[in-house]
Formats: sequence, C-alpha cells, structure tokens
Amino acid sequence: MQELEELRKNEFVLMSPQRQDDKLIKMYEILPEGIEEIDKTDTQGFNKSNFRKSKLNGGITEIINEIQNEIQKSSISEHEKNKIIEKVKDLRNRLEI
Repeated sequence: MQELEELRKNEFVLMSPQRQDDKLIKMYEILPEGIEEIDKTDTQGFNKSNFRKSKLNGGITEIINEIQNEIQKSSISEHEKNKIIEKVKDLRNRLEI
C-alpha cells in the first residue's frame, strides 16, 4: 500500500474509491505518465526508473516557485509579501511537495 501511495503522489497512478456491495474499495488506474515510465524500463532498466522520485507533481512545484518569485518582485509591502508567501508555503506543505 505504501508503494501504491508513492506512485499516486508521483502522479503515475490514479486512485478512485468505488462502492461495491457495502464496502468501499480502491481502484487504481495507470496514468499516461506511469505508462511512459514503465516503457522506459524496457530500454533503461528498472533501476534507473523514476518510480520513487518526485516528478514535481506535474509542474505544481514550478508554478508555486513562480508565484513566490512574482510576490517578491511585486511592489506591495514586505509585511503583505510575507503573509502571502506564508500561505503559499502552507499550500506547498499541504500538497506534500
């Protein structure tokens, strides 16, 4: 289960909860990024795969970094900048990036 959660966080698989009878089950679907990574193992070998490495969550990290840079460049007060940056950091932590 830990490995599946790691794959989900790296956006290689999608987990969808499904109701079956009176139980809640988890259905996993391999996403296109996961398929690409699996295909790479044929040519590069399994040891060089990125299954356990973060893929920057589909560019979310870059977007957050850009937001922080734009905040630093803005002409608002330092106090306001710090408040916004703290909210962005909180968002990053909640996304577990």
